[in-house]
Amino acid sequence: PDMDKVEELIKDENVKGIICVPKYSNPQGISYSEEVVKRFANLSPAAPDFRIFWDNAYVVHHLDFDGKTDEIPSLLNLAKENGINCAVETSLVYFDERIFTKLDLVMADLKIWDDVLHKEYTGVSNEVIIENFRKLDELGIPIIARTPVIPEIEQGIDKISQFLKGLKNVKQYE
Repeated sequence: PDMDKVEELIKDENVKGIICVPKYSNPQGISYSEEVVKRFANLSPAAPDFRIFWDNAYVVHHLDFDGKTDEIPSLLNLAKENGINCAVETSLVYFDERIFTKLDLVMADLKIWDDVLHKEYTGVSNEVIIENFRKLDELGIPIIARTPVIPEIEQGIDKISQFLKGLKNVKQYE
């Protein structure tokens, strides 16, 4: 992105955020340079509720161009060094304690309690998701848990709610 333009636009308090895909960004497939990531970490927006949505889907999965993968610096590390609160929205299918321990908030879905139905509708078991909720709780990380309502599917919301009540760091259930 044109960081000079980003830095100019965020002087307006009506600008509330920016969505970034820092690695293999569409449509060109470019990855952000170290300088660009550092400039994002040092932004000083006028809006107190300004958010950077850092959609780093390729942090784990890499595209291989000529035997090389792009490596970008961690905005999370740089933001924490600058005293910026950090949150993530995740499916909790993947868990990396090195990442989660740096977060101030995790938002995650528990869509369906029944594992067979969960696999049928999402393609993955909910067992790892439930276990990762427990891991987050043990680490003391605040959690906003969500169950998106899916019409005509018995999601087991009562069972999900009971499970979440047993976790001490669930701050909100939506």
